[in-house]
Amino acid sequence: KEIYQESYRKFTSGAFFLYQRLFEPIVDLLGKENRNIVIIPDGQMAYLPWEVLIRKLPEKSEDVNFRDLPYLLNDYNISYAYSATTLFNEFDKKERKSEHSILAFAPTYGESEVERKSYASLSPVFRNEIVPLKWNGAEISEIAKYFKGTFLKAELATEKSFKEDVANHSIVHLAVHGLIDHENTMMSRLVFNVENDTIEDGMLHTYELLNMNLSAELAVLSACNTGIGELKKGEGIMSLGRAFAYAGCPSVVMSHWFVPDRSTAQLMKYFYQALSEGKRKDEAL
Repeated sequence: KEIYQESYRKFTSGAFFLYQRLFEPIVDLLGKENRNIVIIPDGQMAYLPWEVLIRKLPEKSEDVNFRDLPYLLNDYNISYAYSATTLFNEFDKKERKSEHSILAFAPTYGESEVERKSYASLSPVFRNEIVPLKWNGAEISEIAKYFKGTFLKAELATEKSFKEDVANHSIVHLAVHGLIDHENTMMSRLVFNVENDTIEDGMLHTYELLNMNLSAELAVLSACNTGIGELKKGEGIMSLGRAFAYAGCPSVVMSHWFVPDRSTAQLMKYFYQALSEGKRKDEAL
C-alpha cells in the first residue's frame, strides 16, 4: 500500500507542477469556449502526455484515486503535431478515400512452433516480449459494429495483407505487438502473424514504413510504446507513430506506455463508437 501511495504522490505532485509551469499561464488566453488544443512540442517535451497534467492536487494524498483526478483531458481535446508545416500544409495535397473504410489486424502469437521459434529469435534489446493477445480479436470485432471494412484475425493478419490492401482504406487499425529498439530506431517494428506469410517476415519495420506512401487518413496503433523512440534534435521522437506520419498519414493514435490487452480493447470500442457518431478524432479519443 505504501508503494502505491508514494507513486501516487510523485505522480500528482509532478503532474500539478508541470500544469502550473506550462499550462496555467495560458488558460486565460485560451478562453472558456476553446476546447481544442494542438501542441507542437520541442525536445524532451515530446515525451510529455499533456492530457494527464492535473489542475489541482488531491485533498488527501494518502487516498490513491487516479480515476477522479482533474486531468486536462476532462477539459480539453488535445492533439499533437510535429510542426506547423505538417499541420496546415503537407497532408492536404494527398487524395484521400471519401468513405470511411477500415483495414484492421488482430494476429495471434506463439500458437505454433513456427511462431515460437520466430519470436524467440528476436534481439534482447526490445522493450517487451511477444505473448498471446486474448482480446485483440474481440477488439476488431467491436470496431466492425461501427465501420465497414476488412477485418483480419489470427493467421490472416499478415504483413503481406497489410502491404497489399492498405491503399484501399481510409483507416488502418493495428491491434498488434509493437517492439521498440532503442539501439537502432529504424529496427523498431509492428508484429504480424508470421506462419501464413510466405513473402514477408511478419515484422513491419520503421524503415519500411518510411518508404511507403500511405493514403489513409487515420492510423490507430493499438500496441505498446508506439509513440516511444529516439529523440533527435530538430526532428522529435523517431517512433513507429512518427513513421506513419512520414509515410503520409495525417492522424495517428499511438501509446507512450505498455498497454493492457483487455483495457485497450474496451478503449478502442468507445473510440470508434464516438467516431461513428461524428465526433472529431481528438474528441473521440
